[in-house]
Amino acid sequence: MIDLIRRQIELLKLLSRQREYKPASFFSKLLKVSTKTIYSDITYLQSEAKKYSIDIICVPRIGIYLEGTQKNIQKMIREIQEEEFNYEVKYSPEYRRLWILRKVLIECEKITLESVSQKFLISKTSLYQDVEEINRRFQNNDEKKTKLKVGEQGFYVEANEIEIQIALKNFLLTEQQKETTFFDFMKQLNQLFGSEIIKVISKLILDDYCELTDTLSEYYLESLLITIIVQASRLQKEHHIEKEDSVSYNNIQYIKTYIVANSIAEYLKGKLHLRYNDDDVEYLCRQLFAHKVTSDTKKTDSDYDKTVRIVIQRMSEIQGVDLTADKRLYNALIQHLPPMILRLKKNIHVANPILGTMKKEYPELFTMMWYALAEIESKYQVVLTEDEVSFILLHFQLALDSFVDVGNIIVVCTYGVSSSQLILKRVKQILPAKDHITVMNLKKLQEADLSKIDLIISPIDLEEMGVPYVKVNPFLTKEDYTNILDVYAKQVLLPGEKSKGKTGYLISAPTLRQYLDPNFIFLKKNFKNKQECLDQMIQILEKAGAVNGKFKNSVYKREGMGITCVETGVALPHADPKTVYEAKIILVTLKNPIDWDGVDVSLIIMTAFPEENMKQIRDVINELYQLISKKENVDTFVKIGTKEQILDVFHQ
Repeated sequence: MIDLIRRQIELLKLLSRQREYKPASFFSKLLKVSTKTIYSDITYLQSEAKKYSIDIICVPRIGIYLEGTQKNIQKMIREIQEEEFNYEVKYSPEYRRLWILRKVLIECEKITLESVSQKFLISKTSLYQDVEEINRRFQNNDEKKTKLKVGEQGFYVEANEIEIQIALKNFLLTEQQKETTFFDFMKQLNQLFGSEIIKVISKLILDDYCELTDTLSEYYLESLLITIIVQASRLQKEHHIEKEDSVSYNNIQYIKTYIVANSIAEYLKGKLHLRYNDDDVEYLCRQLFAHKVTSDTKKTDSDYDKTVRIVIQRMSEIQGVDLTADKRLYNALIQHLPPMILRLKKNIHVANPILGTMKKEYPELFTMMWYALAEIESKYQVVLTEDEVSFILLHFQLALDSFVDVGNIIVVCTYGVSSSQLILKRVKQILPAKDHITVMNLKKLQEADLSKIDLIISPIDLEEMGVPYVKVNPFLTKEDYTNILDVYAKQVLLPGEKSKGKTGYLISAPTLRQYLDPNFIFLKKNFKNKQECLDQMIQILEKAGAVNGKFKNSVYKREGMGITCVETGVALPHADPKTVYEAKIILVTLKNPIDWDGVDVSLIIMTAFPEENMKQIRDVINELYQLISKKENVDTFVKIGTKEQILDVFHQ
């Protein structure tokens, strides 16, 4: 009879949570009984509900619904729950074990064998049996064998933080292997953890992040809830994860999982006032990955599909390469976009731990990304952050890497085949597998066409051959490795660096030069601040009819998202291409630098490009970075006194 009553109580709770008619099959599935049993229970519960002026309505082929005021429904559920939690349950061995664990590991209180014995009116022998059962469930095939112990000071556990959290999880999941409902599971959690933590985390995982978790099995879902609740409960008492040196999340493999982990941590920080450090977030990231929860599990629809294809097409036009057939890029973005939109709409900030490095390593691409992603902001009415842009940049950089030119390298054979093969083998260990590495003797080298060769590696001195070469020891020393990588980086990875410095301040800028108009060049101007400067530049474009009425708002919106200047003292303000009618570039040098979000800026270049000119953005940005990447170049440039001299710098 007790089981029947418990099931009926769970049915009432379920009915109270519904806002619309639900079929009997909905309740039978959750309670693991037949629909016939559900209807039988409904008949029995009708009389109980009427005591509270509540009616259980059953409409054929539509469903079941609980009708009554919210106040009466809440009162009924509250009184039934109080009645349910009777003496027998409260003093059961399971409740007692959960109480001990709550005191020792969640509330972190000192409890002794004597005090627990007196509270529950049981013998110390029974308590030792409780400890034995707790430890059995703690271990659950865990080699660490974390144990609850009893000493002179009371109950305690000697283990590191990860071991404690795993032990608690094992304890709860061992019980869940029995035939119990999800509601039994939640009830058990309420006995061990604080109700607010359970409420907040359950809502986050089951509602806010349901599209990330609705594909999980019930076991995985329960395991995930326990994992996050246990960690949050321990963090309330400032118990943090110890750093594990062997784990690193500053890499591409875990970045999508890290996004979700950081989102959850930021949300719980605000809701539960917890303090997650980097190691706590990394541990959470690892647990999410183990539970198969990443942004890849997000459902998609045709709306996101269209947006992703537009973004890829726009970036293809900007970069001058066709990325539209890259399935890996498409899949990465189609999975990344929905949770990103969710985070932005809910104001959940996600910090990219390698944002600074990415901005430094890919400054041109970072600037171009804003143009490509304007579609997302306007369509979903969100404001992108630098961190979110950098996450998307990561996917595009991976795709663009496949277009990088292959290096052509020759290893010179002089001391015989064995020696050259040794050099070849060791060179292949340090250079990318995609490079073409060929072995040649001196005679063949002298006869070969070297016009497409990037680097020669030789154990002897060579005459001038018009190709960079590195002389190495036949056995390759550490110094040889360093020299090879240094020359390889300059000649293969960064070929554009070869010509830098040879032209002084004459910059090859055929695309940029097309858009430089003397009427939009202003030298040695005086502005009090950033706003005054932006307002005047925007006004010039408005008077020229080059932009629409939304341009100004778009410029300031972009400024609010993140820093638009570089550390060399140059600002690059811009706006959504949809707010631009005609492509224009305004170039302004200042008599005295002004503060631009913490950077002293003396050169401002505002680019205004409509969507039809997206193909030119890449060349314009790359050509600009020839000038603005070095502070000495910028310092010299801003001293130029005439527009003619400015135009002369950018030759076609």
